[in-house]
Amino acid sequence: MESIMVYIYSESEEFEESSRLRVSRRLLRRKSSPLDLPSTEFIKLFRLSKEAFIFILQEISEEFKDQNSNGIPSILKLAATMRFLAEGSYQKGVGQDVLLGMAQPTVSNVLSETLKILERKLCPKMINLKMNEQEKLEEKTTIYENSGFPGVIMCVDGTHVSIIRPTTNEHHFYNRKGYHSLNVMVACDHKMRITCVNPSYGGSSHDSVVWSMSKEGAFMEEQFRHGDSSKILGDAGYALEPWMMTPYRAAVSGSREANFNPVHSKCRNVIKRCFGLLKGRFFAI
Repeated sequence: MESIMVYIYSESEEFEESSRLRVSRRLLRRKSSPLDLPSTEFIKLFRLSKEAFIFILQEISEEFKDQNSNGIPSILKLAATMRFLAEGSYQKGVGQDVLLGMAQPTVSNVLSETLKILERKLCPKMINLKMNEQEKLEEKTTIYENSGFPGVIMCVDGTHVSIIRPTTNEHHFYNRKGYHSLNVMVACDHKMRITCVNPSYGGSSHDSVVWSMSKEGAFMEEQFRHGDSSKILGDAGYALEPWMMTPYRAAVSGSREANFNPVHSKCRNVIKRCFGLLKGRFFAI
């Protein structure tokens, strides 16, 4: 009888503690204001400026109103998401952050909601493969002036984004570097503005396979067939096509092919710098 009473008492105590914690977090969220942080601390925590954060918040805040918000303001949902992206895949760390006041399961729900909104609302505005003729001309002119390579509007490459070991089709995600990942195809212009992203394939997929199966590859082919001579640069892992320029393999020293390769490499270096910028800002990439 005594053991039963102790069990009931302990269970009641745990429930009361859980209730107090929920109330405490709710009060903390009401008082929390990430934008009150000093600018340097804000950038350190969220990896973007206050101005950029406010811009994103204004773009997506209307989307939150149509969903069950669980009493969490949209500013804290975005802050939790950006904090997660800055830290890596550590939801628990974000949830325990005194700035945000959310439990880990809440953070998980917030991430799912906010990331979907960002993809639906912001990505189509910020990531656009379809340049108009003026934009193409500007790209070709600038790239030619910088590297001497004519006709190029963007560069493409793949980068591995590590993931937790999947429980199904594991072999699709195990890459040649010895860990599980997505092979994310990214293209950018000369200013490192991302023009397309394709994260649909596992780490075991080769860059050329991802490109050949992508809508972006089909789009470039269609543009070429309609008379567009614009080029995209890829490394030796991609197949040579009229719209895809790749370096020569085993070029003989002093030949025209050997002279071509350094120019190609200099021009294509922008996509490597783009990856470096992304990975320097968001640890999860």
